[in-house]
Amino acid sequence: MSQRKIKIVYFYSDLYESERSLSKISKKIRDEFGNIKIRLVNVEDPKNDDITELYGVSMVPVMIFLTSDGVVAARRSAPLSATEVIYEAVS
Repeated sequence: MSQRKIKIVYFYSDLYESERSLSKISKKIRDEFGNIKIRLVNVEDPKNDDITELYGVSMVPVMIFLTSDGVVAARRSAPLSATEVIYEAVS
């Protein structure tokens, strides 16, 4: 795996997933990959309206993969626990 830093912006709704369980999953992913930063964005929280609009998120769950330059490299509709999607996107 390359040493480039990948950022995942994960959009979710607390109606379906809890931040607590997502935090555990994101820690496991960071431990496994090492070169990934994950930002959890609850679309139900009004303070996240700008970022949700910026990336055009209308349905959840959605993973947005960003390069180290902040460019969208991939977009996947999948839960954060779907590590096979992360493997595919970062390979």
